[in-house]
Amino acid sequence: MTVRETGGVGGIVESTTLKLRRDGAGLSTSAGTLTSVCFTANQSVTVPTGVHYDRTQGGSPATLTIALSGRDDNGHAIQATRAIPVAAFSGS
Repeated sequence: MTVRETGGVGGIVESTTLKLRRDGAGLSTSAGTLTSVCFTANQSVTVPTGVHYDRTQGGSPATLTIALSGRDDNGHAIQATRAIPVAAFSGS
């Protein structure tokens, strides 16, 4: 995932939470938390991410939700959430 700073102030991503939920079932099939990535003003930084998709759930569409929190160099809280649809997978 790429975090792009556009306000002219650096900061730190203190945590990133990933949740993969099967659509319709409301069941969380995978979750993970990553921590601490610094970014500078007017720059982009790559936050390493990865999630396990259980092959036994193949063919089930899902939604990956990424929640990011941190603070800028002035101490202001930063929060963002993005939901990404994951297409059904039925390959071998």
